[in-house]
Amino acid sequence: MHFLSRNILVAAINEKRELVQSLYLQGYQDEGEAEYKELKKLGMKLREVLNGDPQRGNQGTGEDPQPE
Repeated sequence: MHFLSRNILVAAINEKRELVQSLYLQGYQDEGEAEYKELKKLGMKLREVLNGDPQRGNQGTGEDPQPE
C-alpha cells in the first residue's frame, strides 16, 4: 500500500477510536458498539497491509475462538 494511503488509514483509525470513546462516555452504548466493530475492521485492514496477515497481533479483542 502506498505510504500516503497507509497514513490516511491510520488517521481514520484514530478518528474512529475517538468517536467510539466519545459515544461510550456520553452513554450511547449501542452506537459505540457499532462504531467499535467498524474500528476493528479498519485495524484488521491495517494489519493486512503491514503484515500480510490479518490475524497476527489480534490480541485484546475480547473474542475467543468457539470450540467445535
